[in-house]
Parts: sequence; structure tokens; C-alpha cells
Amino acid sequence: MNFKGLNYFNIMLSLYQSLNLLKNKGFKVAWYKWVPNLKALEKLSKSIKYPIVLKVSSPEISHKTEFGLVATSIKSTRELRKKFLEFKGKLKELGIKRAKILVQEQVEGVEVIIGAKEDKTFGKILMFGLGGIFVEIFRDVSFRVCPIDKEEALRMIQELKSKELLLGFRGFKVNLEELLELMSKISNFVIKEDVKELDLNPVIVNTNGAYIVDARILI
Repeated sequence: MNFKGLNYFNIMLSLYQSLNLLKNKGFKVAWYKWVPNLKALEKLSKSIKYPIVLKVSSPEISHKTEFGLVATSIKSTRELRKKFLEFKGKLKELGIKRAKILVQEQVEGVEVIIGAKEDKTFGKILMFGLGGIFVEIFRDVSFRVCPIDKEEALRMIQELKSKELLLGFRGFKVNLEELLELMSKISNFVIKEDVKELDLNPVIVNTNGAYIVDARILI
């Protein structure tokens, strides 16, 4: 989503703030925890399951991966500690002071993107697509005016060229019902909360459900 040309009074929430808001509103968010220092990390490392993800939340950084501030498939406490110290060093090197380092569960499944923005003519618009090359290269996405119900959400998916990845390609299954419910709820959420722009990228869908992993919200 494009966040240029923001109104002076709009506020871009950080990843941590966005996940907190969505979680408090009842959305299924992949488990995460802020670790303020090495002591907190080492204490947490004794109770988490690996592999795990480490990522940075900062209002000063829009694309964490471009700065190497996302690490996935961390398999041990030793590796987690090493990455944490690396992130601390990178943040200092970049001069970023307003940042939080988050530990997050690693969810496996199909990556999808759910976005929303405000249009002067149509109001709130919902966007849906599969993640990775499907949206970046093929622009395989669909749009609807908010709000939508689950039936309309299904029609959005059916419009995609890559739809079979969600609709049972070669026996591969995901919890489609929960994804449809999430799409519908997000379309109502952006209206009720008057969200200016929203970017859930990615949402991971598997047989257990649809998990919000990363989020940016403009209010």
C-alpha cells in the first residue's frame, strides 16, 4: 500500500502498536512479545518453541527486510541471542532510537495480503491478494468497496489467477472459512475505526486458521 501524502493529523502506527490494536479488537494475531533487553530475551528463550522469528518495530522504518531487521527460522537460544545483538548493533548504526525488538512465533502456510485504503469517491476500499511474487510481479489482486460479507470475500478470492492455492490445489488445504471471516471483519473494522490505510502483509493461512503476522495501520 502507498502511504505517501499523509494528512498532518494522521498517525502511522508502528508494527507493535498495529498488532496490539488488532489483538485488542479480537483478531487472530501470531503470538509476539517485546523484549526490551538481553535479560528479558534470555528469560523468554527458556519458554518459547523454536523455530522463532525476530523482527524490529519502529515508526522510523517502513520496510524492515530492506535493513536486514527481520530474521526467520531461528532454531536455538544461542542463535536468537546472536540475532538480537546484531539487531541492536544495526539500530545503533542506523541512528534509530525509537524501536522495539519483537519475538514472534513462526507460522507456516500460504501468505496472503489484505489491504485497505480510503478513496475520495468510493470510501473504504479492501484489497486482497496472495503474497510474494503473486502480488509483487503479477499484481494478482482484487478490490471491493467496504464492507463485505463472507460470500463477497469468496468472490474476491475466485477472481485471482492464483486462487487454487487457497481453494484446494492438489489436495493442499487451508482454513478458508476463517480467512473469509477475517476479510469480512477487516472490511468492517476499517469503517468502524475510520482507518485511513491498512496493510496486513503477510497473513499466514493454514489448516488451523488465518494469522496476522505483520501489520501497518494509518489512523
